[in-house]
Amino acid sequence: MLTQDSKDCEPQSSGTTTDRRRMLTQAAVRYLMLFILFFALLYLRRSAQLLHPQVWDEDGTEILPGLLDHGLKSLFFPINGYLIVVPKLISAISLAISGLYYPLVSTVITWGFIVGVCIAISLSPTWLKGGVLLGVATLLVPCDPEVFGVPLYSFWWASLLLFLVVLWEQDSNDIKFRICFTLLGGLSSPIIFLVTPFLAVRAVVFRKRKRELAILAAALFCCGMQALAALHTGQVTAGTINHRNQHEILPKFIGYYLAGNYRHATSNLLWFAAGVLVAFFLMATPFILRRPQYLFLVGLWAGTVYLVGRRLDLSLIHPRLAGPRYFFLPFVLVSWFLVSFLRESRRRDLRLFAAGLLLISLLNMLPVRSRTHQDFHWAEHLSNCGKYDGYSIPISWDGQTPWLLKVSRDQCVALQRAGLFNLRSRLP
Repeated sequence: MLTQDSKDCEPQSSGTTTDRRRMLTQAAVRYLMLFILFFALLYLRRSAQLLHPQVWDEDGTEILPGLLDHGLKSLFFPINGYLIVVPKLISAISLAISGLYYPLVSTVITWGFIVGVCIAISLSPTWLKGGVLLGVATLLVPCDPEVFGVPLYSFWWASLLLFLVVLWEQDSNDIKFRICFTLLGGLSSPIIFLVTPFLAVRAVVFRKRKRELAILAAALFCCGMQALAALHTGQVTAGTINHRNQHEILPKFIGYYLAGNYRHATSNLLWFAAGVLVAFFLMATPFILRRPQYLFLVGLWAGTVYLVGRRLDLSLIHPRLAGPRYFFLPFVLVSWFLVSFLRESRRRDLRLFAAGLLLISLLNMLPVRSRTHQDFHWAEHLSNCGKYDGYSIPISWDGQTPWLLKVSRDQCVALQRAGLFNLRSRLP
């Protein structure tokens, strides 16, 4: 028999359960709406990869053969000198589902990962302000969508998770997410070498030192793994920005953000655009000094530019024509700053200035909004390759020119029979 106290508690318990269900429903609806929004923007940028999915570059020539010959051990085989665990995980899961439909399956998983990264950018408790606009700005950066929607280049998106770890609110208790982001990004991108010093600063400055030290330890572990991979392959990059290419920094990574994709953009226009953006940053200096955490964002931008300069000659790259992937991270960081400033600044004139710059960058994105590519008919070639002792399956290099995945008869049969949806029923 219920006491009076227990009777009084019953409606409260029922009400609490109802409130929780309502909150869970609202959260689910919110995540679903964000997923639809970001998926639509990703489709806007790279619809061809979803409608006509292809296997690209090292995904075909190195990752797939590694999985066929060595299984999951190949997850920790370096590609071009460093580990890229996220793209390899996507390939491993996709191959376990289907070899025949591998391009489509890996593309769908990649799109899910990219959308998840954009949701994390929008909802993570970072110093950045702007919420959903941050995720939208990430997908609308004004460079060719080379890294959009392609499994091999998912490690560029994993790098963004590392930026979130650096920019995380110091009073947040979400250590599990930060460690997860650190490991995913750190084992997939050399950007871990850039963010680790910032994490060391956090460990020294912020009061929740144990949490910061745990994040730093995870980052140092990833640095060690990446360093071992680089030393093992002998592909340690030794270049640097020098007097021959340092003059390229402002027009390339500032001017190109506003005007670099127009076919007739002159050097004078690019320098003028760079001057406009630099003028805005100088006017925003008091804002940055009042919020020194934004110096982390500035430092990350400078670091990404430096890493690009170490890897290749800055005069050779262009956000539309040559190596647009190298502009992705610096441009994202500029967009994040502008969106955060627009949301947080109290000066109406500078907020209008920031909004104008974002609008101009959006217009600059339109000439490179999307890209097309040839269909090299993966499934058709996979169906035929088992008839020969050796076969070369064409895969995509730049969207128009094929690379060749050379497979033996045994490798071909393994691909044909891989996963739940395969060619087993059609094979003798």
